[in-house]
Amino acid sequence: MEINELVKEVHKGLKEKGFADGSRTIVEQLALINCEVAEAVEEIRSGKAPNETYYSCKESSSYMGEIIETKIYNSIFKGDAPTKNLICNKIEGVPSELADIILRVCGMCGEFNIDIETIIKEKMEYNKTRVFKHGKTM
Repeated sequence: MEINELVKEVHKGLKEKGFADGSRTIVEQLALINCEVAEAVEEIRSGKAPNETYYSCKESSSYMGEIIETKIYNSIFKGDAPTKNLICNKIEGVPSELADIILRVCGMCGEFNIDIETIIKEKMEYNKTRVFKHGKTM
């Protein structure tokens, strides 16, 4: 998939879920990207490896179909864990936060009609012209 195709797909999904309604400013969207970066930092600070993926699990107790208690666990399981009433489906970890960063950038590009694919290519070409470590000695 090309990058601009990803942007279109992400933006379409945001519209369908009511998030791409023009109510968030570009500053707010940049702040949300920053929040995802902070969440990745917190994963590392909590001892998770940069490539570690795990899943949040919810165990719900119910009475006559009404959920009366939900407990959150972390697990290596995806989907149903071996324990009854334990559903593990929210992906967690640094890789998940990096994906969130990319998805937020794509959403912002869709909202503000930014051709990020062209700019990435231009920036990569420009970076090839830069000196080693941009001339910094440290």
